[in-house]
Amino acid sequence: MTSKMVWAAAAVAIVVLIIAAFTYYYSNYASPSPSSSQSPSPSPSASPFSSPSPSPSPSQLPSPSPTSPFPSLSPSSSLGQLLPPTDQTYVNWAGYAVAHDFNDPQPLVTGVSGSWVVPQVEISQDDTFSAVWVGVGGIFDDTLIQTGTEQDCINGTVSYFAWYALLPSNSILITTIEVSPGDTITASVNLVDSAENVWSIYMNDRTTGQVFYQNFTYNSNGLSGEWVVERPYVNDVLTKIANFGSVTLSNCTVIMNNIVGAFGYFPSARILMYNTEGTRLVNTSHFNDGSRFTMHYLTSG
Repeated sequence: MTSKMVWAAAAVAIVVLIIAAFTYYYSNYASPSPSSSQSPSPSPSASPFSSPSPSPSPSQLPSPSPTSPFPSLSPSSSLGQLLPPTDQTYVNWAGYAVAHDFNDPQPLVTGVSGSWVVPQVEISQDDTFSAVWVGVGGIFDDTLIQTGTEQDCINGTVSYFAWYALLPSNSILITTIEVSPGDTITASVNLVDSAENVWSIYMNDRTTGQVFYQNFTYNSNGLSGEWVVERPYVNDVLTKIANFGSVTLSNCTVIMNNIVGAFGYFPSARILMYNTEGTRLVNTSHFNDGSRFTMHYLTSG
């Protein structure tokens, strides 16, 4: 082998060694490892789609707001001035009623609401009864859809309960609410589907958090709305009214002709309860700010 051939072979060997060295370096040191080049995969619990929450069951659906029985409407800012009520006398009702026109009523009342504190009645020798309620109808015709609380004393024992009624049917006990004296009640009656005559009845015992809410098909003319203390008929006999002391109805609101507001901004009547001998049994105060009034027990009748 000549000297030129020796140098050529040596040069090739050197080149091969250099290539091998570079290959080894880049394969072991210069290239990033697969684990360091990949972002960490999200765990199933971190993925917003991996474990979607189930749809709420009916018992978890939000109940109507106790402070807004008319959630789809806002109070009108153009109701004008408070209107002075007229006085009417009844043997079994005390409180207030509203109508579009008491001389020519129109079917324009589609909702009422109000709040009160359940009064404590005194024990009496005679059986005595009292009901506090809100309702639509009953002034000008035989229809009346209503809900309220009862405060009675029968055989020397007092009792309290919640109820609703769609006249002429008898009242129905509301079993989902246990009423006690001092509980704050909010109740409403609303027309929710005029085409099908569907009305909702809502009551919330804000002290206990117990709620009743149900829809009913009922043919009401919607001629009037009421906030009342009543001495009811039992077995077609007008009862004596229980000594409830006093009860204040507040936040008394009406929907009339698609306008919602305190009842005092609409034509209203103050209802005074007298017996057939002309003795006043319950005193009804004039309303305060158009939405609040108090009734005081005077005598059982």
